[in-house]
This record gives sequence, C-alpha cells and structure tokens, in this order.
Amino acid sequence: MTQDDPQKEQNTYLLDSESPDEMARLLSLDRFLTEAMGGPLAWVPELPDHARILDIACGPGGWAIAAATRYPSCEVVGVDISKLMTDYARVSADIRKVPNVSFVLADVTKPLPFDDGTFDIVNARLLIAVLLRQTWEPFIAECTRVLRPQGVLLLTEPIDNGITNSPAYERMQALTYLMMWRAGYGFSVDGRTFDASFMLPHLLRKAGYSDIQHAAYALEFSAGTRIWADIYHICEITYKQGQSNYVKTGLASQEEIEHAYQRMLAEMKQADFCGMYHYMSIAGIKL
Repeated sequence: MTQDDPQKEQNTYLLDSESPDEMARLLSLDRFLTEAMGGPLAWVPELPDHARILDIACGPGGWAIAAATRYPSCEVVGVDISKLMTDYARVSADIRKVPNVSFVLADVTKPLPFDDGTFDIVNARLLIAVLLRQTWEPFIAECTRVLRPQGVLLLTEPIDNGITNSPAYERMQALTYLMMWRAGYGFSVDGRTFDASFMLPHLLRKAGYSDIQHAAYALEFSAGTRIWADIYHICEITYKQGQSNYVKTGLASQEEIEHAYQRMLAEMKQADFCGMYHYMSIAGIKL
C-alpha cells in the first residue's frame, strides 16, 4: 500500500502490516505463544465434528494452520488486513497440505465479511497494538455477531511486554507503554502499564457472555534459554520498526531512542540477562 492509500490511513495497526520483518516477528512469537498455551485450543477438551473456527488478525497463519492440522474435521478461517500475511499463509497451508483452512483479506476493525452465527469458536490474539481502546467493545460485538449461540470467544493478550533485569530494556518498555497510551491503545489509566487482559472479563460480561474463564502463560527468554535468540531478534525488529512512534508522541528524540535501543540489545546479550513474558487468555460463552 502507498502512503496515500485510504486503507493504509485507516489501519490502526501500530507497526507495518506489510513488512517482511513484521511477518518474521509474528511467525516466531505465534509459535512460542501457541507452545506455551499447550497448542491451539488446548483448553477445549473436545470439539464437535465440522466445527467452524475463525482466527481474527491471523497474521501469517501460524495459529490457524496449527488448529486446522490438529482438528482436521473442522473448518478454520483466518482474516487479516495484510495481503503479504494472508498470501504467505495460503502458500504455507498448501505446502503443508492442510486443506481445511482458508484466509480472507479484511480489516478486523470493520464489520467482518461473514453472516450472523457462522462460527463455533472465534479466536483473537495480540490485538493490543491493533485495537484502540474505544474500539474493543465494537470489536467484541462483531465477534459476538458471527458466533453461534453457545459459541466461544477466546482472547489472548500480553500482561506485559517482558520483565527483565536489563535497565535499558525496562526503559524501553516504560517508553513503549507511555507511547501506546498516548496513541490511544490499551486500558492503562496513566501509561505505566501494557496490560489489556484485566479489562476483558468485564467487557465479555457486558457483552452478555457467560462462564468466563481465564488462564495465564509465561515465556522465559533469559540468556541461554531455547528461545533467547528468537526473542532477541523479535526485539531487534519490533523496536527498530517502531522508533518513529516514540518521536511522534514526543517521548524522545531519534538520537535518544536509538541510543536506548542499542543499549537494550547490548544488555540482552549479557550472560546474566534474565527475562520473562506474561500472557493471559480470557474465554466466554455466547448466550
């Protein structure tokens, strides 16, 4: 998309959804998060045959393909605003010979291109940098519309953006939380936190959901752990992509944010670096 493309102007995704670097970041993060959650829909003891599952903001399709592979009698549909991501997801599904998954190009902040009561499960993860705080309720209402009665809405969001013993990493997180708050993301009252999950049970109850449940997950990325290198690369991509956002919101000059970024990467390479991500899933049943 060009800078003058009206769809691009209306896209509230904080990073560049058409960037190959962003796709690489999402592929790694999706894989680790699904593993930490015990697999796609691990909390569901048994799915009915021929259930229909919608994965919202599916990115490059990792979760949707994993769910379709795990539940071959079900139909899985992924939607995302990025042509790059959905094209990659289709090719990936074809290569892996997963016929029961498809991908649709759509802006998930707008009405979804599906009839009422189409799906048994709606899954959405990591929308903290996609949905502005005032759009969460309309988004949940749209998910509710496409769910069948007794259908399940599953939302998974970060509690934090990583807690570490790196002063520079913690400085970058403090700037990130404040930047996102100023830009209209999340439910922090003062820009000191990143968590959206604490509001989601309330929003689901308000939307009429019952049997609301939640579960927490942790991902360790300390030096020497299996995923350290991948998380380092994710941080390298994320904070390089997002540097202009700190400048636009008046939090730092380009020189200041570049210095903090380079210092963070250096401290993450230290042998005693310790870090942990925390996530929360919230599920409810549509009445």
